[in-house]
Formats: sequence, structure tokens, C-alpha cells
Amino acid sequence: MKKALPMLLFWITTICLVGCILLSQDISAGISQGIHICLNSLIPSLYFFMILSNIIMNTSLCRVLARPFRLFSRRVLKLNDKLFVIFLLSLLGGYPVGAKLIGDQLKEHRISVKTGQRMMMFCVNCSPAFLICYLSLYLWDSMVIGVILYLSQVLAALLMAVISGFRYPVPKQVPAAQGSQQDTLSAVFVSSVNQATHTMGIICSFVVTFCAAFPILDHFLSDGKLSLAIKGLLEVTAGCQGLASVSFLSSVLGAALFTSFGGVCVFLQITAIVIKSGISIWRWILFRILYTALSVLFAYFGFLLVRPTADCFVGNAAPLPAKWFTTSPAASFCMVLLAGMLLFVSVPSGRKRKEKHSACDSR
Repeated sequence: MKKALPMLLFWITTICLVGCILLSQDISAGISQGIHICLNSLIPSLYFFMILSNIIMNTSLCRVLARPFRLFSRRVLKLNDKLFVIFLLSLLGGYPVGAKLIGDQLKEHRISVKTGQRMMMFCVNCSPAFLICYLSLYLWDSMVIGVILYLSQVLAALLMAVISGFRYPVPKQVPAAQGSQQDTLSAVFVSSVNQATHTMGIICSFVVTFCAAFPILDHFLSDGKLSLAIKGLLEVTAGCQGLASVSFLSSVLGAALFTSFGGVCVFLQITAIVIKSGISIWRWILFRILYTALSVLFAYFGFLLVRPTADCFVGNAAPLPAKWFTTSPAASFCMVLLAGMLLFVSVPSGRKRKEKHSACDSR
């Protein structure tokens, strides 16, 4: 096994190098497409949300958001205020948001590795903006199926949280290491912008890399279900794009599979974000399979319950259209509302204030 892996990597690298020479024009077009996706979809929908989520986690706004759900989060999900807000933001922001916030908490020693590993089981979710306002309108010309897909992933995440919380006490907040707590709101804002920029750089780099590799893959795989499955398991957008050529029910279940699983591209993004934090990626992937199975099952039952008609199925093989903004009006309103609430929130400026005055305590 130790000898087989280097040999496999050697041949993959060799094929990629030959492909770069023989398919330079196609690869350039793939890179351009990847950059186009980043500029027109990823950055507009993720960048500001990542800044705002980091600000929420480092101010008392975290406690304000968690307070109405405290009974449910502690009794049912076994999460304290800070962890519940991470879970909530992961359901709204998309794949990297939850993993990034968990990684931040681990690097600052505010949670244990065991808690971080558990949180990763249900805090990496596809955003409602992509499912409802982007993919659903393109494939089915209706938001109904997008809502079904999103709710199926929410139910799968909740079930994973409940199951993982059995015989698991509400984790106590581990005090942050000295010097890691921001003192002023301006410092929190500057740090949030820097961290969001760094994380977006990681995400966009992997998206562009995979888009560049797909032209090489197309020369080895003919069009068909195998090619569609491989692309979907490698990168979510490419897989969902191919679903326009399959039947109505297959497209719904395929979208549920690809978006809940995430794909290799998302796995590498998560790995880069939580690297050196102590989290086992292989263990996370193992539980990811269970999460995906639950999500697809819920989506199937939701499809049978709602019975959406196939008349709205677009069924074309054109690329996913790029949009300048993929967030929904409701999500945009929530962002503006939270930003307004932030104006009335300040971070304690003196280090002499004890843990009970921290941004989000563990009571």
C-alpha cells in the first residue's frame, strides 16, 4: 500500500502534465470558467457572510442569537450558545462557514478536539442560496424542489446532532488562550476581513483547479451516467450541471446526493481550513456518508409528499448560468438586520472582565 500510493500519484501527475501540453486551450477555458464561477457566484454569496459570521462569533451578538433557542440547543442538541450559533450559521452560509468557525475555535483552544470532531458531523451544509435561488430555478424552474432539498439537509443535520449528543453533556466553554481575545470592535472587524479573504482564497483556488482538470477528464470519459457520477462526486457544480440531461426524479435525487455529499473539491477545502486542528478528516468523511444517506432519504420522502410536477423540469444541458448575486432576498434582509444589531453591540475592552462577560459564555 505504501508503494502503491506514490506510484498512483506519479501516474496522475504525469497524465496531468501531458494534458497541460496537449489540452492547453481547453484547460485555459476551464480556468476561465472557474474564475467566472468564483467572481459571479462564490465571492458575492460567501465573502460578506463569512465576515459577518466571524464578527458574530466574537461579539455578544452570539449570545443574543442563541438565547431564544437555548432550551432546545441545550436539552436536545447538547450544544452551548457558541456551538449552537456555529450550527445555525453553517445552515445559512454554506459548506466552508461551519468548518471555518470550528477551526477558529480549535486554534484558539476554546473547544476541545472531541467537540470539534462532533460538530463537523453536522456543520458542513450546502447553502439555501445555492439550492433554492440558484440550482432549483435552473433545473426545475421552481423553488419548491430547492426548499425540499434544503429541508432534507437541515433534517439530516439535526438528526446527526441529536444522535451524536446521546450521553454527551453540554460542553463547557474552554477559556481562550491569552492574547487571542480581541479587545475592540474595530480589531474584530479587521481580523474578520483578513480571515474571510484568506478563506475565500483557499476556496476559489480549489474551484479553479478542479475546473481546469475537467477538460482532461472529459477526454477519458464518454458522456453518460458514469461521467455524471464522477463529476458530481468531484465537484458539486459540475455534477449538478449534468443533471439537466436525466429524468425528473433522478435529477432531484442526484442533486440531493451531490449537494449533501459535497464532493472531493469541498473535502479538500475543508481539509485546508481545519488542517493542524486535530480533526480527523477520514472520520468526518465516514460520518459524511451517513449524513448523505439521510439527506437523500428525506429528499425522496419530501418528493413523494409534495409531488411536484415534472412540467417545470427544464431538462437542458447548458451550463449553470452565472449570477452576480445568489443570496435570497430573505437572507439579504437577515444580513442587513444583523449588521444593524451589530451597531449596538460592543466587545468588552478590558481583560479584567471575567468569563461571564465574554462574547458568548457557556452557561
